[in-house]
Amino acid sequence: MKFWKIFNYIAASLVLSTLFASCSLIEDDYPACGLDLYFRYDYNLQRANMFPDHVGSVSAYVYDANDKLVAQQTESVCNGQSPFKRDGYHMHFTLPKGQYKVVAVAFQKDYNQALLTPGAKFRYTQPQLGDDLHNLRYDLDHATHADGQGNFAVENAQAPLDTLWVGMSGNQLVANTYVAEPQAQLIEVGGNQGAVRDTISLLRDTKHINVTLREVQDPQDMDVANYDFQITDKNAALLWNNVVDESTPLVYTPYKTWNSLDRTAAPQRKHGKKRAAEASVGKIAHVNFYYATAQLAQTTMRNIVGSVTLDELLCEREKVSSQIKEIIDKETDPWGIKVENVELKDVSLPEEMKRVIARAAEAEREKQAVITKAEGEAKAAENLAKAAKVLSSTPGALHLRTLETINDVSSDQSNTIFFPIPMDVLEAVKGYSDKLKKENKK
Repeated sequence: MKFWKIFNYIAASLVLSTLFASCSLIEDDYPACGLDLYFRYDYNLQRANMFPDHVGSVSAYVYDANDKLVAQQTESVCNGQSPFKRDGYHMHFTLPKGQYKVVAVAFQKDYNQALLTPGAKFRYTQPQLGDDLHNLRYDLDHATHADGQGNFAVENAQAPLDTLWVGMSGNQLVANTYVAEPQAQLIEVGGNQGAVRDTISLLRDTKHINVTLREVQDPQDMDVANYDFQITDKNAALLWNNVVDESTPLVYTPYKTWNSLDRTAAPQRKHGKKRAAEASVGKIAHVNFYYATAQLAQTTMRNIVGSVTLDELLCEREKVSSQIKEIIDKETDPWGIKVENVELKDVSLPEEMKRVIARAAEAEREKQAVITKAEGEAKAAENLAKAAKVLSSTPGALHLRTLETINDVSSDQSNTIFFPIPMDVLEAVKGYSDKLKKENKK
């Protein structure tokens, strides 16, 4: 009995180790190993991954190929302990074999805790199982009634916005990268590849803006209270794929204003010395905005890029960039911002668009091959016609050409050589033979 217990224990251990070692042995009747999701926030042109240090809460929503929610996870910093700082942090989803899309949303602090603090918030209805992907959206708090210019005020209650990040599967949404039509790419889960790994690149959708004013002529007269500061834009909501809903115009005001001392340089005296008493003290005005990200550049790029063909975009990138720069520079003039340069460094296309372009390119290559072959045949026919004229006009040329062909063919002993003889020659030989017969009879 003891022997059989040990044997059963060893057999069970081998079975379990086999199941956990690889997904390749799991049949369709068992759940696939699933999906491992990693996260990245590329700050300052991809020089560092700031996700562990900046993000305080992240939620991942998994949708099937029909855009229905099938799984979700949320994790936040708790009691000062951040799970995101663990080496190799990721979320694991156990999913049956199939195709899935992932949308992730992140905040600087726990979402429910952030709603309890003062100021405007990005709000979204957390989806439930079975909900459609396209119902997911993020709305920024604002006044219910518009002002005289038709804008709705973002009431910040002297508090900054909580930072918002959005990311999708298969889309590397990073700085200086423009995506023509942002779409969550399908991830194939199951099969023999084991647990599938995908990295979600988070795009930050809020920006901090600081404005500083200094009076050159009379620095003592500077006072931030003497100025009104506003930013207006149409960015009250973001759709599920991080595209701005431009239906509602907003007006932002500073959440913080203050003055600081401005000590201007004192005039130089002899021997390069100056006295502190000769320095005049004025003020510098400071203003802080926390702005639901400009999206102006992205929206302008989307409008301009959408109005040209792909060939024009690739061949005339400088021209398109110049158009975008001109529009952005004009729109930001009231903000006191000068746009020096705009560059389109990368354009990402959906997979379906890539397949369409590949088919079009293949058809174009086939078309060019047929044209080239036809042109070659036409030139060959012209040369053959010229050769025939030369052979027919020179006595014995055709006979020499025939002998040369026979010599080339006879070099290979395995070839069977046929000599085609025109029927006219055979009839001439027969006529000559009949004539000889008649002459012999006489």
